[in-house]
Amino acid sequence: MSFSCSGAVDPNFTDVMKLYDDSVSKGHLWLKNGALPPCSSTSPPSPSSCEMCVDRLVYAVCSDLLKIGKLVMEDLVRQVDTKKIECPGLLADDVRPDTNKPTFTPTSQSGPKRWTILGNGGSSSSPSFSSSSSS
Repeated sequence: MSFSCSGAVDPNFTDVMKLYDDSVSKGHLWLKNGALPPCSSTSPPSPSSCEMCVDRLVYAVCSDLLKIGKLVMEDLVRQVDTKKIECPGLLADDVRPDTNKPTFTPTSQSGPKRWTILGNGGSSSSPSFSSSSSS
């Protein structure tokens, strides 16, 4: 997916509230909904939308918006023009955590873990498991 990035012409502009295309009389491309996330933890925008993030500068990352006339950021008191800039490093699609996938987190650095199934002496209950480290 292709996307482009813009930043405020004023490098001291940090509290963006709204992003819009000044050549369009209605609507906006993005509205603030909490603190701006760091760009490194921001996923690329979905088609025909924009995401905002911060990495020393405030970035507007817009995807598949082919007919933007004049992209403008706004805070509570003023409008700030933007300029095209190189995109920051975003959270790539292939490194997004999969919350449905089981993960293994080692608890020590002392060597591999081995699991031993302990017999239950012929009872009908489930066997128990014991963990031991080997170096």
